[in-house]
Amino acid sequence: MRRIRLLSKLVRLEQEELDRRRRELLALEARLAALREEQEHLRRSGHAQMAAGWALPGGPGPLGTWLAAARARDRALAREIEELSARREQAMAALGAQRAAKRRQEVLLDRAEAEWRASVEIRARKELDELAVLRHCRSEEAGT
Repeated sequence: MRRIRLLSKLVRLEQEELDRRRRELLALEARLAALREEQEHLRRSGHAQMAAGWALPGGPGPLGTWLAAARARDRALAREIEELSARREQAMAALGAQRAAKRRQEVLLDRAEAEWRASVEIRARKELDELAVLRHCRSEEAGT
């Protein structure tokens, strides 16, 4: 019974770790989606910004500065997206490994519970057999 309690706790711990990894993966995916959206917004707004930049006083000087900053931001976003994509792949692999570990613990728990039930049944059967033998002996003694 102690073994079953320990395995049960291990299954619970594996489930908590699995949930933590799922939350971590969801956070990575949310951050990745936000970065992609920001990059797309930056790229979409570029044409409007360039058109407005030509109309600014001072000519194309501020526009060139903005374009350089926008390109730098786009490259930074691309690097961060690439890095987060790699971390996401690692998190997915870790999640798969965690699922497998949890499943192994569940199988061990199921086996331990089946063994425990079998041993309880064997003990109960032995007790019934002993009672039957005692009853039979008493009935023979009473009959003799």
